[in-house]
Amino acid sequence: MLLRTAVAAIALALALAAPASGAEISLSVAPDEGVRLGGATKLSGKVTEGGAPLAGLTVALELRRHPYKSAWRRSGTTDVTAADGSFSFSRELDRNHHARVRLVDVAPPV
Repeated sequence: MLLRTAVAAIALALALAAPASGAEISLSVAPDEGVRLGGATKLSGKVTEGGAPLAGLTVALELRRHPYKSAWRRSGTTDVTAADGSFSFSRELDRNHHARVRLVDVAPPV
């Protein structure tokens, strides 16, 4: 009985500490009219899983410069998601870029 209780407690602890393996990341760019060279570009979004916000996760901004044939590169910019799952970055971009955000140090789904 004691072993069964211990196994159940460990399983519950692991379930509560499970990584965000099914996380969804949204990303939007401001201003709405597009990026102006030499001006700040605000990138913001949310990390959720099944519609519920994921707080306290580190996200990293990755960029790929025009003509978009090179590998994705980490920009060196990270943020930690707020209680509502939100994050934001502000960058001055010197040319056209593709942008994406990735979770940092989250184990892939098994």
